Amino acid sequence: MKKYLKLLFVALFATMTLSLASCKDDKDEPDGGDLVGTWMVDQQPLDIEYLQFKSNGDFAKIDVPGEMWDDPDLKPIAPKTEVMKGKWTRNGDTINVVYDDGEKTSVKIEKITSKQLHVIVLGIKGVYERVPDSTVDQYLK
Repeated sequence: MKKYLKLLFVALFATMTLSLASCKDDKDEPDGGDLVGTWMVDQQPLDIEYLQFKSNGDFAKIDVPGEMWDDPDLKPIAPKTEVMKGKWTRNGDTINVVYDDGEKTSVKIEKITSKQLHVIVLGIKGVYERVPDSTVDQYLK
C-alpha cells in the first residue's frame, strides 16, 4: 500500500502544474531563495499537498484530502490525511528525499524564490507556494 502511495505522490506532484500560476506583481527574486520551510500546492478538488524541509534535514510530505471528498457518496472511499516523513538533501538543483520506510524520490529544482518553488518531475513543471511552517503543525503532532 505504501509503495502505491509513493507512486501516487509522483503522479500528484506531476499534476500540480495545472493548479497554480505566477502573477507579474509577485516580484520574483532570482534563483537562490532558501528551500528550508513549508511549501503548498492546492490541487483542488483532489487534495492539498504540503512539503516541509527543515534545516536539520528532516522532511515531511502531507496530503490533505480535497473538496471532492466532502461528497457524502464518496465518504466510504475518501482518503485520510497522509503524513510521510524522511530526510532530505540537496545536490545542486536536485532535491533527494529518503522516506523513513526506505523509499527514495528525486525532484529537479527549476527555480526557487522567497515565494515559489518551481520543480520538474518526470518532465512536468509544477509550482509550490511558500506558506508559514505553522500551517502543517496540526498534521505533524
